[in-house]
Amino acid sequence: MGGILRLASVLACALCLSACDVNVHDQTPDGYQADHRLGMYEVKASVERDAMVGPGSVFVSAIIDDHAIPLEADRDRQQWQALYAVRCHSSFQLQYRAVWSIQSITTRAKLFPDQPRTVHLAEPPLTQDVLIDTSGKSAKDWSGVVHYQFVTADNTEIKASHIEPFSQDPADVQAAAAISVTSAMPLTAPCATPVDVAVSSKAQNAHGFLVIETNNPSALTWRTKLEFAPGVAARH
Repeated sequence: MGGILRLASVLACALCLSACDVNVHDQTPDGYQADHRLGMYEVKASVERDAMVGPGSVFVSAIIDDHAIPLEADRDRQQWQALYAVRCHSSFQLQYRAVWSIQSITTRAKLFPDQPRTVHLAEPPLTQDVLIDTSGKSAKDWSGVVHYQFVTADNTEIKASHIEPFSQDPADVQAAAAISVTSAMPLTAPCATPVDVAVSSKAQNAHGFLVIETNNPSALTWRTKLEFAPGVAARH
């Protein structure tokens, strides 16, 4: 009789433990636009627990690039979140770890998902257009610079650059032919440090695209609309 009671007790305990599970649902976006000024990105998750798991017994942390970041819960302990600081990177690895106790009998821990996933940080748009004022300057050569700033790598190399016409219309081709890049390549841009690409024009009125090629996966190629003209406010 005693053996039957012990077996029944073990089975009851096993059933109890099997009904004491916790699941974490990842709610962090797949990516953010990188912001070097703040460099803070929200990681968040929701928690679903079985009825026999008390809300106060659950604790959730984020495992980001092998660092454990405690998450803060709302009053119901269903939504969990934190801000993670990272700069000069194009991504980070994210996983969650939940730890909970069951009626002071045992403690469980579980990772969600089974393998870390990648949260991407996209390079913000680079300089889109530049106007260079050619009024009151030498009639032989007009010059200016285009500023670029990269924030998703420790160092970005501008490997090459060239000028392209707006279109194959003869007027656009001629306008672009007057422009040249005078900076020596390659150029190295440390993270969040502006780098200048110098350009010049043999004509007072000229326009075209300045095309740069980099080793930054978030901005391998970029086109900046470039215009030389008198009487315009220089914009970089």
